[in-house]
Amino acid sequence: MVEAPKKRAGRPKKNAFDKPEQFSIRLPFLPKLVLEAIARHRGISLSQAVEYAITDVGSRYKIGGTPIVESVTEAMRAMATDAPEGSPLAENRNNFIAMTERINQSTQRLSNSELGRVLLLPDEVLSPEERFFIDVIRHPSFPSEISITYADTLLDAVRRLYKSGWKVAEVVEVIKEQHEKNKQQDSDDVTQSK
Repeated sequence: MVEAPKKRAGRPKKNAFDKPEQFSIRLPFLPKLVLEAIARHRGISLSQAVEYAITDVGSRYKIGGTPIVESVTEAMRAMATDAPEGSPLAENRNNFIAMTERINQSTQRLSNSELGRVLLLPDEVLSPEERFFIDVIRHPSFPSEISITYADTLLDAVRRLYKSGWKVAEVVEVIKEQHEKNKQQDSDDVTQSK
């Protein structure tokens, strides 16, 4: 008699974007009381009331003519699949598809990283340094095979270069040169280990 495969015990793992994040906020008495009233009225926890309120406001609050919830949801969907035609992420499609594939492989790391937030937020709310970073990775010469593992480090480096007055093309050229050196070093290391 063949036994059926056993099911894993416990809850299934959540997608990294659905996993709740913990953070602390301070609220004046009145807004907190409003949240408590919402929670009691709906029969939900205070955390769920905060999520409800944010989602409700986000569905009505528009940035660039689009409700922020729609913009962020679309960006998250684009990160999970190839960037849809006509979306902001479809610009320089080849680089974004390659980066999206790496992002799909590292969803957990992305959702916990500053880069994840930069890629998911609408352009209108990004800082000048973050917009500069987006311009760098959208540049046609940007090496798309750069690992997502180094993305936050790259974001920090690009911010410093932006503050020093560098131009997008100059930053991309330095990144390409460093990437080629790293690839050559990796190749040399493999050759030496044989």
